[in-house]
Amino acid sequence: MGLSDTSYEGILLHWDGTSWSAISTGAPQALLGVWDNGPGDVWAVGAEILHWDGSEWTDFGNDTHQFIAGIWGSASDNVWAVGYAGTIEHWDGTSWSTAASVTTQDLYRVWGSGAGDVWAAGAKGTIVHWNGTSWSVVPAGAIP
Repeated sequence: MGLSDTSYEGILLHWDGTSWSAISTGAPQALLGVWDNGPGDVWAVGAEILHWDGSEWTDFGNDTHQFIAGIWGSASDNVWAVGYAGTIEHWDGTSWSTAASVTTQDLYRVWGSGAGDVWAAGAKGTIVHWNGTSWSVVPAGAIP
């Protein structure tokens, strides 16, 4: 794949310690976020949610029909994905489920320090927090 190739749908770049290589996930559209819990537990998100188990990519689809922009987890059985229109998805090690969202703003990134302390941020200064039980909006001030 050269720089003149315009077909980047489903492509991830992998650094092996020496050089970058392009890897096709098979996803039909661009990917917006990636998180790994080790070489056999990698998640990538965009129009769909994909998982690498060390040998192949599995497409988990996306029942919300919203782009998923960010993904992060505290363990292989506790992964959060966030996206457009306030979408919040959770992986429990077996399946994805849609979490009750406290915003309709697009969410772009998610990160945490542990299973009970997860933060997501998005459009118009939106910040939401998971305390281990529920999501809540955290005031960030007025954004014009």
